[in-house]
Amino acid sequence: MKTRIVLVGLLAFVTALAAAQEPQNEPDIGFDLALGVVSFVDPETGESITYQQIGLQPDLAIGRFGIGLNLEINYRFTAGDGDQFEVRREDWVPAGNRTILDLYLPKIDYARYGVKGEPLFVQFGTLPSVTLGNGFIVDGYTNGLFRPQRRVFGGVVDLDGPLFGLPYAGFETLIANVAAWDLLAGRVFIRPLAGTEIPILSGLQVGTTLAADRDPWYHLKLDQTPDNPYLSDSLPSERPDRAALVWGADLRLPVVSSALLDLVVFSDVIRQNGRTGGMIGGSGRAAGFLLFGAQARLLDDNVIPSYFNSSYDLRRADRYRIWNDEESLAGGAGWHGELGFALPSNLLVFNTTVSGPFSPTEDNYPELRSSLVLAEGAVPGFAGLSAEGYYEKFNLESFGDLW
Repeated sequence: MKTRIVLVGLLAFVTALAAAQEPQNEPDIGFDLALGVVSFVDPETGESITYQQIGLQPDLAIGRFGIGLNLEINYRFTAGDGDQFEVRREDWVPAGNRTILDLYLPKIDYARYGVKGEPLFVQFGTLPSVTLGNGFIVDGYTNGLFRPQRRVFGGVVDLDGPLFGLPYAGFETLIANVAAWDLLAGRVFIRPLAGTEIPILSGLQVGTTLAADRDPWYHLKLDQTPDNPYLSDSLPSERPDRAALVWGADLRLPVVSSALLDLVVFSDVIRQNGRTGGMIGGSGRAAGFLLFGAQARLLDDNVIPSYFNSSYDLRRADRYRIWNDEESLAGGAGWHGELGFALPSNLLVFNTTVSGPFSPTEDNYPELRSSLVLAEGAVPGFAGLSAEGYYEKFNLESFGDLW
């Protein structure tokens, strides 16, 4: 409990700092009304139940600060002596393992200040994509995979020293679910040569990351994905004695930063349950729109690079069994490639990554992930429209397996 109080106090302090840094701008207030039909899976029967939905979505923006609420009312008319109006009880009354915090914190869709990469970035609510450092431990993690069946309220706080005139250090943090405190991660970094005028090397970052999932069975216990193909059928009756812990050290060096080319080279060494993995690589942006990246990797058996990635919440149990040596994953030399494009101001971003071993084995074939992100303001006349889509494919033995 003391740890939670300290961390909540830290987040409150940083949020207050954001407000103090923000100039006094006129507020921009919006309100959206969403009407639709949503299906939910009954965890007891596995049947799909359809509800009508009214979504009340007020939105407030003041300068770089914004907050949005998502007050959804799911209802249906049930047959009986006459049609009866029924509001979905699970949205408002805690039951089973779900608490008041589980239900009501996610009513805040988001609260944010700034954007990723700025000296101060704070975001609470649904986290669309979180990467710490080079992404070799936490890479594109999102807590929104169970929407609309289940919404999760998480938090991210990034603070860099230049905000205070101290360019030598900073940190990045992740709390996947403030109500459960299951997945927690943080990275601290320094720029040891920031006070010098040495070309290129003055921007060198040296960092260390620690990430842990204290309850890998969390979503399984809530019966949110009974038909999920990525999860095994068996569910242990108790939480594992040990958290899925991954830690490591990294280097990050911006080499070129210009309108024609942005290029960063980096390296990571990580430890997972007594085993080691490492990589060296680079990524960047060419001609203002072309995204690219490549890595060479060397992994011990049962080491999973980017352990907490974009599909992690769907694969928690399977990954933990590998982490805990209950199942095997062949190691060795591997590779990772990335290619995509982005419109100016990242209004539209498409990206594809493929990774795998140089010598595939029966339990370790390449994986592919593609993402398409449409930001607000990308479509003229629809200022509040945004969308995200993902496509993932595992165990790629041939090109035909892509489809």
